[in-house]
Amino acid sequence: MKTRRLVLIAGIAIMAMLLLAAMAGADSPANINWYVQYYDNPYLEGVPATTGHEVGINHDWGTGAPATGIPADNFSARWTGSRTFDAGIYEISITSDDGVRVWVDGALVIDEWREQAATTFKKQIHLSGGVHHLQVAYFEAQGVASVTLDIQLVTPDTTPAATWTAEYFDNPNLSGSPAKTQSETAIDYDWGAGAPTGGIPADYFSVRWTTNAQFLAGTYDFSATVDDGVRVWIDGELLIDEWQPQSATTFTAQKTLTAGTHRVQMAYFEAAGDAVAKLKWNLAAPDGGTPPTPTPSGDEIMVDNLDSGFLWGGVWRYRHTAYGGQKHSYFWTQNATFYPENYGKWTPTFAHGGDYQVWVYIPAMPNATRNLRYRILHNGERHDVIINQWATGGNWVNLGTYHFNGDNIGKEFVVAYDNTREVYASHTIAFDAVKFVAQ
Repeated sequence: MKTRRLVLIAGIAIMAMLLLAAMAGADSPANINWYVQYYDNPYLEGVPATTGHEVGINHDWGTGAPATGIPADNFSARWTGSRTFDAGIYEISITSDDGVRVWVDGALVIDEWREQAATTFKKQIHLSGGVHHLQVAYFEAQGVASVTLDIQLVTPDTTPAATWTAEYFDNPNLSGSPAKTQSETAIDYDWGAGAPTGGIPADYFSVRWTTNAQFLAGTYDFSATVDDGVRVWIDGELLIDEWQPQSATTFTAQKTLTAGTHRVQMAYFEAAGDAVAKLKWNLAAPDGGTPPTPTPSGDEIMVDNLDSGFLWGGVWRYRHTAYGGQKHSYFWTQNATFYPENYGKWTPTFAHGGDYQVWVYIPAMPNATRNLRYRILHNGERHDVIINQWATGGNWVNLGTYHFNGDNIGKEFVVAYDNTREVYASHTIAFDAVKFVAQ
């Protein structure tokens, strides 16, 4: 009996260990619920031959085919997924035969797109706490095929969040003594047409934020989104200098910092209209290494009013076509006041995620609207920019830079409605082309 009892206890212990190992594996950062697309060519071209979902990327196909309808050689695959990560430095390790690329939040972190025997490539990156979007592309040429992805937390990020001293001025020049001083946990404001805080006007004000923040060693990306002017200093060095009236625009800069405390300061002014002030940073390359390669600059996607990516919705009798614009044709209507009657929607098809500058072409029109709101839906966020079409006719107008996740399933687009809050049918509205330019 005693022997059988010991065997039973040992068996339970082994089962418990296996269960704990399985649970740990299920919680591995690499075990993302991937959406996978397999192609019957090595170029990721055309419509996927088959799609599905996989937990983790851990394949050794040998000389066999990866899926039904896919050849054993000369095929490719793309995996796309998201996961919540704790803040910290992660090591991404991928072993591939043949070519492979890995993106994190649109940044290309591993690029080994060539024929090769099974080889392991590693890259350390910093991730802030929260959801991050990953993509893996792979191709097989001839012979043995395999691809395995592993992600491990190397260094938890325990640096405390910054606490800002905010000084608000009732003028746009940071002149005199602050009208109000307070502590704030983040610079992440979209005040619209309202005032930023009590005792400060909605227009023609300025703010100075200052903090001593903790940083890990490495190269950081700093990003400021503002309407209107902004300046950012790190340890007294002017990093971003865009001190002028402008619609909501994002400006970025890089800075390599040692581990420890660094002084960060941001100055901002608002002229008239909507007010936006945001500042964020992320560790692009730990220990001052090479930052991830961003989405290739210069890639441009244009959606014209004559393209399939454009949708003109609303009441037919209020729609008109005119000669001119980007493809010698644009649509126009007259404005509604509070409730929309017509709208234009531009939906791009992205080859990859990343930061894109969004431009809209405004045809020259008589008595054009002064108050058309363009809404940019991107990466689960929404930004609104109001454009004076009367003042910008005949020009491309920059709506700002935004991050698009690249999983284009109709959820990332630009839309403009005709309810401009002007007197009904008093102004004309043009719908032409929108272009997205990779940064």
